[in-house]
Amino acid sequence: MQSKTDNVVLILDPDGKLEYINESFVKLNKLSIEDLKKNYGETIYELSNNPNIREIIHDAITNKHSVNYES
Repeated sequence: MQSKTDNVVLILDPDGKLEYINESFVKLNKLSIEDLKKNYGETIYELSNNPNIREIIHDAITNKHSVNYES
């Protein structure tokens, strides 16, 4: 399946564990999902440099909606 966006997309499980990254992420960062998990962590809490990431994720879960943010 060909990616239709230049935006980076990450999909997480309910615990914040990384399940999927799109081709734009791979191209931009030159990292596979396996390399990312091995070298930087497996959860959004380990991977994100946003100081409010826990609040952002909590809001998404509490209000049952998707979250977009820049990092």
